[in-house]
Amino acid sequence: YIETGAATGKAGLLENEPRIDFTGGGCGSLLLEPSRTNLITQSEYGAGAYLSNMTATSNAATSPEGVSNATTFETGITGQCQVYQFFTAATGNHTGSVFLKKVDFDWAYMEVGGAVAWFNIGSGTLGNGSAYGSNWTYVDHSIVDYGNGWYRCTLIGNCINAGSYRFRNLQPVSYNGGYFSNLAGGDTHWYGAQVETGSYPTSYIPTYGTSQTRAVDVCGGAGDAAIFND
Repeated sequence: YIETGAATGKAGLLENEPRIDFTGGGCGSLLLEPSRTNLITQSEYGAGAYLSNMTATSNAATSPEGVSNATTFETGITGQCQVYQFFTAATGNHTGSVFLKKVDFDWAYMEVGGAVAWFNIGSGTLGNGSAYGSNWTYVDHSIVDYGNGWYRCTLIGNCINAGSYRFRNLQPVSYNGGYFSNLAGGDTHWYGAQVETGSYPTSYIPTYGTSQTRAVDVCGGAGDAAIFND
C-alpha cells in the first residue's frame, strides 16, 4: 500500500496516489519523498513578491503545471532588475528553486541567502556558483529541463548564522557572472518559487499566503531494504 503526503492535488501531486518519477528517461520509479516545507509563502503569485525595476503580469503564460498561472516579469531599466522574497533560515543546508522560461534573456542570476549562481535558461546550461559574506557558503546548483522551454533552476547553500534572508529568484542578466540586464522592456516567464531546508530539491509544494508542508511519503508491503531501499 502507498500513502503520499502531497500538500495539494496540484502540479501532479495527488493525495494517496503513487507518484512516478521519470527523471532521466526510461522506466519510471516510485517517488517517495521526505517531509518538506516550502518557506516561500507566495510561491505562485509573482505580483506579491518584492520587485526592483520589474513589473509583473499574472496568469500571462502556461506554467509547467499546464495551467495559465505563470507570471511574466518585465525589466524596467537597463541595470539591476530583480524579484525576491524573504524566508527564515535555521543553520544548515537550504535549497532554493524556481521554474523559469526564456523570452528575451538567456541568463538569470539567483541568490539564496549569500549563496549565488547563474543559469542559462536559453540553453539549459549552468554558469558560475559561489557565495559572499560570512553567513552562507555555496554548496551546488543545477538546472533541469521540464519541457516547453521551462527549466527548474536550483541553488543549494549552507546557512552558517540563522536569520531572515532573501531568496532572489529572478534577476535577468546579460551574461554569466553579470548582475545587470542590457534590455529595458525584456520579459521572462516565472513560476513556482520554493525554499526548503535540506541538501537537495524535492517536488514543488504550492503556497498561497502561508508556508505549506508536505508530509512524508510512506510505502508499506514493498519488501525489505535489499529490494526497496532508501
